[in-house]
Amino acid sequence: ALNLADSCYSGMFRDCKSLAKAPELPATETSFMCYSGMFRNCESLVKAPVLPALHLAYYCYSSMFRSCKNLSEVTMLATGNVQSLTIDYWLEDTAKSGTVYKNPDLQTNLGQYVPDGWEIKDYNN
Repeated sequence: ALNLADSCYSGMFRDCKSLAKAPELPATETSFMCYSGMFRNCESLVKAPVLPALHLAYYCYSSMFRSCKNLSEVTMLATGNVQSLTIDYWLEDTAKSGTVYKNPDLQTNLGQYVPDGWEIKDYNN
């Protein structure tokens, strides 16, 4: 979907422990809690779908990948300042090491939202 309603995909794949490949998420605009907890506890997920939205609504990525114990790669293309409530706990309890690819125009310091042992790199398509 390109137009997202509030909470539309919240918790959709939660606890799908064998989900190894996530679907594409093509929306370039988010809505309140639209992806919150969407992949929580998807233990087989290693690579997140590209998150192409440039401007993020409150809580849209909150706990999105929480407890995806093997997740080690995320690409988030948001720009500007991202509010903490938007990405709280989004990568909590994931792999010990990994990489977040971010838009070079992102003004938010992701360090506090990315687990220790993970790298943050600029995305270059």
